[in-house]
This record gives sequence, structure tokens and C-alpha cells, in this order.
Amino acid sequence: MVRRIELLFATVVGLFPLAVLANASLQSFTVTTSSPSNNLFTSVGVQGAPNVQYVDAVWPVTVNLPLVSAFPTEIFVNFPDRAAVTLTRIRSEQRGPGGFIWTGRGADCTAYLRQAPSSFLSQVACHNASYEVSPSPNGQGLQLVRGIPPPGAAQPDVAQLPPGTSVQSVQVVPATQVDASIDVLVLYTEAVRAAKDPGGGNVETKLLARAAVDQLQDAFCNSTPGCPMTAQPLAQVTLVAAIEVSRTAHGNFADDLTYLRNDPQPLGLRNFWAADVVMYLTDYGGTGISGLANEPDYGGLPAPGPSYAPFAAAALQYNCALLHIDPGPSCVDYLVFPHEFAHNLGANHDIPDSPWPSGPPYPTTPPMPVEPYAFGHYGNVLGMNGGYRTIMAYTQSASLCQSPCTRVPYYSNVQVTTPDGFKTGVLNQQENARVIAEFAPPTAQYRLSLGRIFYNGFEANQ
Repeated sequence: MVRRIELLFATVVGLFPLAVLANASLQSFTVTTSSPSNNLFTSVGVQGAPNVQYVDAVWPVTVNLPLVSAFPTEIFVNFPDRAAVTLTRIRSEQRGPGGFIWTGRGADCTAYLRQAPSSFLSQVACHNASYEVSPSPNGQGLQLVRGIPPPGAAQPDVAQLPPGTSVQSVQVVPATQVDASIDVLVLYTEAVRAAKDPGGGNVETKLLARAAVDQLQDAFCNSTPGCPMTAQPLAQVTLVAAIEVSRTAHGNFADDLTYLRNDPQPLGLRNFWAADVVMYLTDYGGTGISGLANEPDYGGLPAPGPSYAPFAAAALQYNCALLHIDPGPSCVDYLVFPHEFAHNLGANHDIPDSPWPSGPPYPTTPPMPVEPYAFGHYGNVLGMNGGYRTIMAYTQSASLCQSPCTRVPYYSNVQVTTPDGFKTGVLNQQENARVIAEFAPPTAQYRLSLGRIFYNGFEANQ
């Protein structure tokens, strides 16, 4: 059945204020579909030439906003270049006037969809490629782009403390206080703000921070058996604020971590927002690396607990943070935000790409893994041409993880298998989720929550 987008316009306007739809994708394209009621795309245009970095195909599209805003249990993603996928909802949430998120997974794909008054964004990670729906560079509606994954080379992304490292005092939560969520403060530079909001303001920059924490939360759910139907995610995270700082890029992530630990500006912001973990977004931190994090029991750092609290931080390249890579400096990998975040809870790379590549027995004094099973996982999928790797994993063997060896938004867990049959962990060896579940509770106690979430009213005023 051929369905013209003009027929949808009245329905969309009836559900959303015109201001909300100022940047939505209402164009005169047509699409042939057999079941339009739950299709994500109501129109898909002719494939065009790539127009941004990390992209090999582009299609103008119109998104079925009334469908997504109704928070359906399932959404049918009618890709123009591969078999369609039915996604089952993980979670949905209203986000201020005219805004919402919807996340889901199914078959070989995991999706994040977000509508804000300023823009629409959808990122879908599939076995064959990653996809993004975002505003066209020319400002004319939305486009679906198919991503080119970066090489996924191993990075030296766990920090080593230099001798004589100084540490400023840190507020420690009283023993009587129990916080259920890890409060995350995202800091960013002016260069990041200018890249995300070239026309001025900071709306898209703050939305980037929000999307990063959203995708981290969904990764925790993906990595939990039965989540969201019968179990809660292995950890809860909350974005308390996203704020620009005065520091300019120094091209050295290690210096950035020192800055976060000792400079009065980030320290003051961290204490005001009572943040347990600080994630710093910059535009460049060094050649061949997209992020750097501290990790307990390694590089001269203490074990998880109050003594580690001053070090709970990471620095990363802003455009490598999510499921799909933004235009900007070259990325070594993607999903870097959840990768670096998990290092702070003791999660390591896969064993061959860790500091202990020969495997067990591991050292029992630092530097050591916080647990002998604190490693990422990769492997091939039976009956499928290609493999997967979890958030913390790289790969050294093309035979053990055949191309494209896609990084998927899961932490390794022997109890979790993707919908298309990839077991994401190995018992007592590759179980990052088990480590995160163990050390998330003490991490949530690093600062006493002060209830200042979105103190500046960002979601209501973006």
C-alpha cells in the first residue's frame, strides 16, 4: 500500500504542538509497506550519497511520531537495506512537554528513540551495522544513516596514577544513608558545546549527556536476566546535571583526570550536585584513544569503597560516546561512555586485551582485577556469519569473532543471551555484569544525594 506523508500531517499536528514539530520530518516522500500502523518509518526516500563522516548510506525518512509517542509494546523497524525487525519495548518515559524516550530490542538490534522539542534522535545497533535517524545537515527533515564502525582497536584507556599524586578531600556518605542510584555529573568543554550547538545555546549538548546516561541505563537492563519484565537493572544511574566548564582541550586524557580530581571548578560542581561519578566530555584526548578512566585496584588506585570516591571519573571524546558515532575527530571505538563508566566499577576488557592477557591465576595484590571474572566477552554466533563483542571487549582474533564483530550494548553475563542467540558471557571468567552489580551499591554511596536533579529545569525549558 502506498501511503503519502501528507495524510499523516494532520494526525501529527493533533498530537504535538507545532513548536515541537519545527524540526520533525514532514516531507513529501512515499513508501510502500504492508503493515504501516506500527512501522517506524512512514516514508523512506531514495538512497543518497553519504554526507557526514562514519556513514556509508543515507535515506531521507519520516518517522511515525504518533506511534512512538503512544509508547507501544512493539515497533516494526522497516529498514530500506535489510530485513525488518520487531523491537520489544524495554522502557518508555515522558520527558517534559513534547518530549519522550522509547527503547527496545529484538532479533539482532537494540534501539534508542528520543523526541525533544528541539530534535528527534534514533540510534539502532544491529549485527550488520549501526543506524541513526537525526536531522539532515541541510535542515530539511530527518535522515536515516548507516554507520561505518571504527576499527575497535584496543586502547590504553585505564589510568595510571603518577607518583606523588595529590587528592583533594571528598564528602563521604554517612553510614546511615543509603542511596539507590549512582548519580552522574557530565561536564563538557566549550569545544564540545560549539560542535553540538553551532547556532548557540547548549540544548543539543545537554541532550547528548542525557542520551549517554539513557543508553548506559539500557545497557544495565540488557545485561540483567528478565529485565525489564521480571527483574530490575543490575544498577540504576541518574543524570544529575550536564554543565560546561572553563577548561579547554589539552589533548591528554590523563591531565583531564587530574583536573577533575583537583581543580576547584569540577570539585565544586561535583559537591554541589552530590555526584558519585563524573564523566568529562572533550573533543580530543590523544592519538589512538577515545577515552580514559580510573579503575579500582589498578594503577595505584584503592579498592572500591570510600577511598576510591575521589577517583570515580572518566574523560572521553564526545562524538564516540553513543551507539552511533557523531561527526568529529576520529574514533577508535563507539559506546565509549558506558565503557569508561564501567571501568570505575572494576570492569575490565576481554582477557587477551587486559593487563593480564594470559588469564588466571591473577595476582592477589594490586595491580589486580577486582574479581577474577571481571572481564568482557566476544565470540561468534552459531549459524550466523559474524560475531559480537560486549561493551568492555575488543578482539584479537578474526576467527574467534568474525567481521563485523559488532560491539553490542551488553555487559558480559553468562546468564544473558541476545535475542539472536549470542551468549554474552562465560561462567566465572567473563562476567562484567556480576562485577557491576557487586560494586554499584558502594559507588552510589560516594556522595550523599541532595535531591538537586535537573535543578536548572533543563527538561522543561530546553
